[in-house]
Amino acid sequence: MSRITNETFYTVMTKLFDRLPNRYVGTHLLDFDKDNQRFTSWRSERTTEPFDPFTVLCEMHGIRSLIAAIVSGAYFEAEPLLVVPTGSRYTVLDGNRRLAAVRAILDHERYAHYYPDWLHKPTSELLESLTQIPVIIVADRQLVWPLLAQRHGMGTENWDSYTRASFFHRVTDSYLVSDYQVANYLGIGRWEFNRFMTPYRLIAAAEKAGIWNRRQMERKTIYYSLLAKTLQDERIQRFVGMESLDGFAAAALNLANVGRLLNWLHGNKEKGLRPALSYVDSDIRKLGRVVESDEAMRYLDEHGWLERAYQMAVQQKFPINSDLHKVHNKLGDMLATVPDYEVPYEGEGLAKQVKRAADDLYERVLKKRIKNGG
Repeated sequence: MSRITNETFYTVMTKLFDRLPNRYVGTHLLDFDKDNQRFTSWRSERTTEPFDPFTVLCEMHGIRSLIAAIVSGAYFEAEPLLVVPTGSRYTVLDGNRRLAAVRAILDHERYAHYYPDWLHKPTSELLESLTQIPVIIVADRQLVWPLLAQRHGMGTENWDSYTRASFFHRVTDSYLVSDYQVANYLGIGRWEFNRFMTPYRLIAAAEKAGIWNRRQMERKTIYYSLLAKTLQDERIQRFVGMESLDGFAAAALNLANVGRLLNWLHGNKEKGLRPALSYVDSDIRKLGRVVESDEAMRYLDEHGWLERAYQMAVQQKFPINSDLHKVHNKLGDMLATVPDYEVPYEGEGLAKQVKRAADDLYERVLKKRIKNGG
């Protein structure tokens, strides 16, 4: 496949945004797109297990509200589904949620568990109207990426950050559209686009190498914004083998550490570990300290308790911090022996204040040492 040139790119965009003719196609001829971007959070590129798009759409993407909207106000025909021919059938490139809602309505008795209890049954007229729905037929999925980018990448129906990153990765990697062209179309700088894509590229590299498996996540979906924010810490950048957020050489990545970081952020069901970060801003600062200590990282790998790993990371450098944390832990142990209804708020507040004072004191002293060249 040849790389898309600027001339071809703008020609395609012009044709896409001309008014395209609509057709009505039998609902029974429409298939869900298993490669649709909505499913990227649920599927790894390495996954070979059977995958049911209809079930995921109904259970994970708020299909009940869409069912209610169609049953109460009829199908919105002014926004056709975007489809591509597949033999004698059609694959839905955009509008998979609407197709799932229509399928659930047409067979509402079978899918009663997806149908809102309070909603009246669909009328025979509505059911008849849903047997054929309007579509726009396009010849090739790769030619419609500007339309999808406009609608879901920067419009009112935005995908989540990870889904958008996956979509733009497909555009640059499979459709051979340059980073510059995508960034220019989105109206942002190339460096900003690459920064946005960096977390996705880390995840993809870890999965491709078999270092990390999203199926083991304790979280339900990939917390993309948390990874993006964590990577702003220069210590964590060094930990995973990145020179900056503007891009990285895949060969220079420390993939083992990338996998460790993803486990810390998303948990690991196989190891019984919950996500280590709770309070994003302060926790990222602490995680930055942890990756400077082998002992602390090993503890975090095994137990997933960031507070304790952080204490281990700083106790040799700053004994007073360790002493204050001991006070906090002791207060916590004492409060744990008191019945819940008798625990004084003052006691809980004192324990938290001691811990915060320990962390803040260490950070202030460290900044002063760095300023003085120590």
